[in-house]
Amino acid sequence: MVKRCCWGTCNTDSRYPDRLEGGIVFIPFPKPGRSLEKARRWIRLCGRPLEQLNEEIIKERAKAKHLFVCSKHFVDGVPSERYPDPMPALSHEKITPCRKRPTQRAYTTNTFSAPTCKKRLIDTDMSCTLTQGELVQGPLDSLAEKNIDVSDVENIDPIEDKSFYGKNLIIIHV
Repeated sequence: MVKRCCWGTCNTDSRYPDRLEGGIVFIPFPKPGRSLEKARRWIRLCGRPLEQLNEEIIKERAKAKHLFVCSKHFVDGVPSERYPDPMPALSHEKITPCRKRPTQRAYTTNTFSAPTCKKRLIDTDMSCTLTQGELVQGPLDSLAEKNIDVSDVENIDPIEDKSFYGKNLIIIHV
C-alpha cells in the first residue's frame, strides 16, 4: 500500500525510495474513536485546509486508513512521551529571506539648456497666425483678402518640397 505524508506541504511518499533517506517511517494519523483530543490537535497542527482534513474525514475508515505522517515531523523521529505531537507544519520548511529592496538612484540635474524655440507643423491650406495679439485662422489665400501680410508675421519658415498627406507645411517658431 502506498503511504503518503499528509502533513502540510510535505511530499514524502513511499513510491519514491530516493526521498526516504535516513530511515523515514510513516506513523498513522490518530483515530478519533481512540483519542479524539489527540486527533484534533494533529488536525490543527497539520496546516491543511479543513475541507482537505477534518474530523469527518478521519472518522471514515476508507479515507482514514491512508492518512500518515512521516517521521521528519517528529523531534525524536517518532511520537515520544516528551514530544507526542508532530512539529507544526510550517516549522520544517526552509524560510527564504525576502528579496532585497532596490536601491534608490541619485537624481542628477540636467546640465543641458532648454530649447529656445518650439516648432509645430501647420497645414498650408489652414494656417493660424498671431497678429497684434489676436488669432487669425483660415486658408493662406484668405489671409491676403483680410489684408494680412504674411511677411509681417515673425518666425514663419516655409518648407519647400515637403508635404504631409499631399499638403505643404509651414513651421511656425513659437
